[in-house]
Amino acid sequence: LDPPLREADVRVVISDFIFNCFIGRGIANPEAYGIITEIPTGRGRRNLQIVLEVLQHVARGSLFEDAGFGLMNAFIQQSQFASYFEILVAVDEPSSYLEVPGHLGSISNQPVIIHPNDLFNIHRMLL
Repeated sequence: LDPPLREADVRVVISDFIFNCFIGRGIANPEAYGIITEIPTGRGRRNLQIVLEVLQHVARGSLFEDAGFGLMNAFIQQSQFASYFEILVAVDEPSSYLEVPGHLGSISNQPVIIHPNDLFNIHRMLL
């Protein structure tokens, strides 16, 4: 069996997913999302990349190894930004808000197998 995940590893996965899917894209390409009207060039684009890199480290709670950014490590260690992601994904166990009918209780530990076509159809209905 695989060893249990450490809390720090889970935090990195969650923060990377949320940050890269939702926040980072707007920072990296603000013109694509209507945040700004002019396309950044040269130094402006590089500054956005640096801001994105710093925020990714803050979100993960990971320290910089680069001496140039090493001054940010004290800020990262004191930041509460990583806890934002923990709050964002903190949900109760499904059993607390989903009722399982009595006749399904005996099979609740069995894996649920969903065919890719079913996922496609569900996704298409939701759109």
